[in-house]
Amino acid sequence: MSVEDQYNYECTSHLAEKHMLPYIDECVRIVELIDKLRAEEGSTVTICCENPEGPPNQAVDVCGRWTNWLERRFTADTLAQALAAAVEAMEKPPCCPHCGGTEFGIPLPGTHGRPCVKCCGMESTK
Repeated sequence: MSVEDQYNYECTSHLAEKHMLPYIDECVRIVELIDKLRAEEGSTVTICCENPEGPPNQAVDVCGRWTNWLERRFTADTLAQALAAAVEAMEKPPCCPHCGGTEFGIPLPGTHGRPCVKCCGMESTK
């Protein structure tokens, strides 16, 4: 390789690294968020296509025990933001200590199954 070719290669590599590194970091973060959401057996994450009509531009559908096995959609401007919103909702404790209702008004498995007024307008048995 000539000195000029070596110089061009190093410049190109440096520019590619400088401009691609933020995208690589974002890709790693997206994979980590997906792994968190599907860590429990049977959980699924569906990445929807971009919304051409705009905002929100990205959406993910998530299904797992914490959603009572019903698909829940999370939207945001970026894929990483939509996935992060889903992870945040998954990691939130139930909003009602009486019935175990989630923010979606769905009782968690193992609870008596009747959401209280605070969660979604139904009376609790406790």
